[in-house]
Amino acid sequence: MAVVRFMVHRTCDNDNMISPDSRSEISDTLVLVVEDNLDVQEIIKMVLRLRRVRVIPASDGIEGLRLFREHRGNLSMVLLDLLLLRMGGLELAHQIRLEDGNIPILIASGQMDDTVLDEFKCIPRVAFLHKPFTATELLKAVDDLSGPSTTSSAPGA
Repeated sequence: MAVVRFMVHRTCDNDNMISPDSRSEISDTLVLVVEDNLDVQEIIKMVLRLRRVRVIPASDGIEGLRLFREHRGNLSMVLLDLLLLRMGGLELAHQIRLEDGNIPILIASGQMDDTVLDEFKCIPRVAFLHKPFTATELLKAVDDLSGPSTTSSAPGA
């Protein structure tokens, strides 16, 4: 059984509040979220939907790869966990990068070490988000990785 902890902070500082009316460059985008912990997956979906980001959820690496291939032309980003069932996050990220050299990949995990980070240092448009993370950290990572070009393309296109 997984334990998910949430901290909710109330603040009067409007600069740090997240609301459904928040707008950013990533609004109306489509993100594939590959996360096997369904509680964490649901939280990620809720946070991204605050920015009007559409989410395609996947619960393991095989399903994630299938959905990536099915929606590749419409995806803006892939957010994945490292420790996934049936196909690990590293293998999934490598396969996605082979099939699409441009799509941003955000890897979220509490298990990252230097070996994992070294594997992706030289790969463009890959970022890491250490779990546990806040809603603000998630949205900042998505904003930072999105950049000006969020459309994916097939290799050689």
